Amino acid sequence: MNQNNMNDINGKIQRLIEKYQALVAENKTNQETIINLEIAAEELNGNINSLESNVSELNTKIEGLDAVAIQLNSTIEEKEYDIIGKEDVIKSLEDEKSNLETQVSQLRESLSKVDETATEINSQLSEIFPDLDNL
Repeated sequence: MNQNNMNDINGKIQRLIEKYQALVAENKTNQETIINLEIAAEELNGNINSLESNVSELNTKIEGLDAVAIQLNSTIEEKEYDIIGKEDVIKSLEDEKSNLETQVSQLRESLSKVDETATEINSQLSEIFPDLDNL
């Protein structure tokens, strides 16, 4: 073999080594990206689970407050017939009703915000994992 052939072979080997090293570096970057995406997905899943729990808790509280408001409305109606002339008692019950209705309204607003956050997280998940809806 002559020197030119040896130099040509050595050059090709060097280029192959450089390409291999570049591919190894790219693979490492891709693996790190995959790990970061998996971590982000786990965090998003935790957030979704937390939001689902919060929504469930808020729904339970709203149902309880709705039941209390209904019961309070019935009580107020009964008392209006039974306690004619006792304005202070009726006023107190109406204040309680108003406070409970305000709490129900605030809980409904909170639920709406939680729902918006869940929608945003779902949108982020769809962006990160576009094929997730096809599973």
